[in-house]
Amino acid sequence: GFGCAHKATSYQPSSGNAGGALTNLAGSETGSFELVDHGLVPMVLIPSLALADRYRFLLSWADPLWKPTKDQAVAALAMVPSLLVTNRPEAVAVVSKSNARYLSRLRDGFTNEVCQVVGVTIDREKGIWLNFLPNNDSFSENWRTRFVQVYDGGPRYWSVVYLPSRGEFTSLQIDKGF
Repeated sequence: GFGCAHKATSYQPSSGNAGGALTNLAGSETGSFELVDHGLVPMVLIPSLALADRYRFLLSWADPLWKPTKDQAVAALAMVPSLLVTNRPEAVAVVSKSNARYLSRLRDGFTNEVCQVVGVTIDREKGIWLNFLPNNDSFSENWRTRFVQVYDGGPRYWSVVYLPSRGEFTSLQIDKGF
C-alpha cells in the first residue's frame, strides 16, 4: 500500500511560452526513471514509488500506481497511432466530440513527441498512462528525470490510458490551452 502522507506540489509559472502552469514532479530516491529505446518516440518508464507518496493527490484517480514492463509500455505505445485515426472503432469510443478536432494535429505531431509512462489503476483495472509532451520544449526539457504535467500549454500536451487486458484506450485528455 501507499503511505497517507503527501507533500505540496511545486507549481512553476510558465515563462510566457504557453501562459500556463507547469507541474514538474521530481522522481524520488526510491525509484529511477528508465529510458526505453524502441524507435517509435522516445519514452521513459516512471516507477510508481517515484510518484506515489509525494504526488499521490495529483494521481488519486489512478491509485494504486504500478510500474509496467518495457514490453507492456512498448505494446501500449504501438497502439496509439490507431487511436489517432478518427474513423477507427477504437477511436470513436474514446474520443469526445470536443477532442476529435485535435486528432489530426496529434497524429501529425506524434513523431515529434516524447512519452512518459506510468502504471495506473482505474476501477480496479491496470492501465498504462501515456503522457505525451512535445520534444524540445522548455516545459518538457527534463522529461527523462521528472514527471511533467502541463496546464494551459495547448494540445501539444496530451495523455491517454491503455487498458492491456482489453486492448482498449480510455481517458483521452488533451490540454486545450487557455
